[in-house]
Amino acid sequence: MLDLNEIVVACEAATPGPWEFVDGDDCLYIQAPGVPWGTPPTIPYRIVSTEFYMEPPSQERERVAANLRFAAQARAWVPALVAELAQAREELAAVDESLGDFYAPVLDPETDEPCGSFWKDHSVWVMRDELERARAEIERLKKAQADDRT
Repeated sequence: MLDLNEIVVACEAATPGPWEFVDGDDCLYIQAPGVPWGTPPTIPYRIVSTEFYMEPPSQERERVAANLRFAAQARAWVPALVAELAQAREELAAVDESLGDFYAPVLDPETDEPCGSFWKDHSVWVMRDELERARAEIERLKKAQADDRT
């Protein structure tokens, strides 16, 4: 399970967002508006030992540009996803608590962590099973009675 606190700490330690992807003619990089060039989160493009200002092959340049665009967007996406996930976990916990009388947790035998649940109130199925047993018993008795007559 994701440790949301760890992600929040990592986001707070990073340069505040939003970040921008910049596609200059001679370089590709990420920057935060108002943050001077060369300070975090500036991430200049490099291929192995090739300086970032040298023109890479077109296909490689597009891949690097896509990676940097993603990293820039992730600075805004990750905190938003963490907030949504935290809210969803709270809502799920509230639902689980409200259904506590109906559901029981199923624990993973290796970790003892909840990995599912089952419906504790099996009365509908219990009644169905009892009716089936009763029908079978009636049929058995009828057959025994018929056998006794012959």
